Amino acid sequence: MALLLCLAGLALGVSIVYTFWLNPEVAFFKSIAEKKLSWSEKMTREEGKKLVIYGGSSCLFSIDAIRLLRERHLPAVNAGLGAGMGARVLTQFAFSQAKRGDTLVVALEPDLLADSLEPPSLGIQFSMAMGHPEWLDGLDAPRFPRLNAVLALHPGGFHFFTLIGKCFSGKPLYRYSAAEVDAAGWEQTPIRLPVRPLEPPKIPLTMAVKQWLKALKDDCGRKGILPVYSLPWGFVPPESLPQVQNANIGLLLEIMEFMPVLKDPRLGCYSNKESFADTCWHLVPVAAGFRTGELADQIQNQRFWLRPELVSLVSQEVESERITPRRKL
Repeated sequence: MALLLCLAGLALGVSIVYTFWLNPEVAFFKSIAEKKLSWSEKMTREEGKKLVIYGGSSCLFSIDAIRLLRERHLPAVNAGLGAGMGARVLTQFAFSQAKRGDTLVVALEPDLLADSLEPPSLGIQFSMAMGHPEWLDGLDAPRFPRLNAVLALHPGGFHFFTLIGKCFSGKPLYRYSAAEVDAAGWEQTPIRLPVRPLEPPKIPLTMAVKQWLKALKDDCGRKGILPVYSLPWGFVPPESLPQVQNANIGLLLEIMEFMPVLKDPRLGCYSNKESFADTCWHLVPVAAGFRTGELADQIQNQRFWLRPELVSLVSQEVESERITPRRKL
């Protein structure tokens, strides 16, 4: 029995060492998170109030915070990471950077609001590797068990065999590099892959997600932070626009109960396939420039959706000719 316990302890120790210092995915996110935190502190110190824009990789590849500062005089940090961390960890990471007077731009992918709010393994490993287990705690839930977090610090079978395959094939151990991420948190990748269209979001939101959104709203209120929601852009072919935009409107009508929703006339749908790098969420730099500029316009001009406007779009079956942008890349 003692031998088994020693072997189990040794295995756990090796897993922790691997997760904290050798796992290429965790290492990538740790490296870019440190950039984002450093830039966020710089913006607070030098500019005062700022925008903290966050979500999964759709945010990471879409928001050029340096451009916001240089061209729009909007101090901002791109706090986006990876959707695989889950909505709770992504939110806690961003929320940790928001100070009184800041605006928290919630740009979570709709799927993150349809899944369980329990932190997935990547979220647990990232939070523990960063030394912030409190990022696992829910705004509206009990503290995440620290023992469970420690026991989750091991690579899964899929990760292990994928890594072995990459070693033998000579491929990079992780698709992305921290060198592709600028000082303010925006990533550009040279990778180009076939892109699958975006699926409509799952609605209605569950009661658990609604409670979590309410808790986020209340926490922001207590700390003097303004939360607003911005629907990320995803690739949707023209023939699917009415279906996806209708579903997105339904999602926005629910989110609107908890925070203002920025008025994106595209309703999160971008139909130029060449504007996406390797997934339906990852914009190429030119398209990211458009996304950044339009987000700045919405924020600076206080453009928010009104409920009757969104309801009228649903009743008209979302006239794609009227709300789809004419500008093409």
